Amino acid sequence: MKRFLVTLSFLVLFFVNFTHAQPSYIKTFGDPKDKPLIFLHGGPGSNAGSFEITTAEKISAMGYFVVVYDRRGEGRSADPKAKYTFRQTFDDLNAVYKRFALKKATLIGYSFGGLVATQFADKFSDKVSSLVLVSSLLSLQDTYAAILEKSGLIFRENSDTAGLRRLSTVASMDRSSLEFRANCFSFATKNAFFATPHPNELSVSLNEIIKSDSILMHLRADTSSVAGRGFWRNEKYTTLDISPKFELLKNKHINIFAFYGKDDGLFSPAQLERLKSQLGSDHVWYLDDCSHAAFIDQQTLFMEAIASWIR
Repeated sequence: MKRFLVTLSFLVLFFVNFTHAQPSYIKTFGDPKDKPLIFLHGGPGSNAGSFEITTAEKISAMGYFVVVYDRRGEGRSADPKAKYTFRQTFDDLNAVYKRFALKKATLIGYSFGGLVATQFADKFSDKVSSLVLVSSLLSLQDTYAAILEKSGLIFRENSDTAGLRRLSTVASMDRSSLEFRANCFSFATKNAFFATPHPNELSVSLNEIIKSDSILMHLRADTSSVAGRGFWRNEKYTTLDISPKFELLKNKHINIFAFYGKDDGLFSPAQLERLKSQLGSDHVWYLDDCSHAAFIDQQTLFMEAIASWIR
């Protein structure tokens, strides 16, 4: 009897641990028998909502099984016990594979999600057939430098002395600090680095859909930076550079593709040229009239790229 109770306790503990070892918000589109694509959202502290309501179903209609989810402790996967570590994100992603009985999948890593996807592919290469980087952060320090340089040009062009003074103060900060990161992204927002000045009609309509979504409006209103602080404290991700991993992944026979916009103020042209030299020009689409939310700004071309890359 004692042995039975011990065994039962172990099984209960295992079940509880397993049910919590995954994000609580997961949604799928398409036929589970089709080629699987898993979308990893940006952040930290964001969600997969914009991709989900604008793009996921359209891609599934092309013959793919699309999985979207919010990381544990972010977006709609609320969890006060979230650890905000890459190890936990890998555990969660492995749980998604297990839940849908996926052996291999294409990972679409958007912005911060590209950091997660690339490191997961390096650690679990047998589970990744292709890696698609969409406006993915590459070298965080290079991104911060690009933001400061472009902001300086704008402030000087507009004779914005207050902006230049603030820029000088931020430039003298510890560049690995969370405060430095926050100030850089504040400049990026102020100077409209996340938006293209020439959106096409489809992009405008898709952004209207996002703005009118009541759930996403509520999530945008949550300005908590718990996830950002957590990942910085545990992973010091502000100094991360995933670029050296690309050659390793290619040697593991993982196809890597990239989709970026020329109006995305988080990247310099030099960064994209380096990426092209690493992946090959035919594996990198660098588009006009396109900014950070590239799958929205140039959705038609994004879907063409997916169809071309993931055969």
